[in-house]
Amino acid sequence: LYSASFEFPKWRGHLRSWDVTHLDLAYTKNSEIKDIKTADAVLLQDAGVVLNSKSWSARRIFTAYDAGGDLVYNDRIPFTVSESATLDDDLGLGENSPEVPPLIRFVLGYNDLSSQERPWKLGDINHSSPQSLLPPNENPVLMGGGYEAFMNANANRPKVILVGANDGMLHCFDPVTMEELWGFIPNNLLPKL
Repeated sequence: LYSASFEFPKWRGHLRSWDVTHLDLAYTKNSEIKDIKTADAVLLQDAGVVLNSKSWSARRIFTAYDAGGDLVYNDRIPFTVSESATLDDDLGLGENSPEVPPLIRFVLGYNDLSSQERPWKLGDINHSSPQSLLPPNENPVLMGGGYEAFMNANANRPKVILVGANDGMLHCFDPVTMEELWGFIPNNLLPKL
């Protein structure tokens, strides 16, 4: 089971994985509300804690940009300081702004003002539910032409957990280790960072 939450007022995000194999829940005709911990669920990992142990510079964060100048943002670019010149226009800080590199580092988890990693890197998860993405496994007859080839080509696609956070990112996590595999910042959110 995966649960998403945040701490208030610190705005720290948590994505926790739980082993619910031995839950103490009896079937009754009436609803029963129990705290997951008192029902014998076992906390396995917290993606926020795992992400905090990762260096800001080792994160793989991307955004989209318009490489062709045709107002179609379908090109992927790493969200890194080395791409500052390309990201400059979309961040809305002004042309050649000296604030672009510190902003990028801050979003990735480094605070230039204190010259150290930020105390927490996963933004608060509010109004977003974790979703698992598994290899395709629907009935090809019901899915239409081409689906069986798609299903076979992606049979070994890794399982992942996706969740959005108020840090402006869609995060992708390994469902077992809870390590952040990548993050994506939609282009229209760049000026809001």
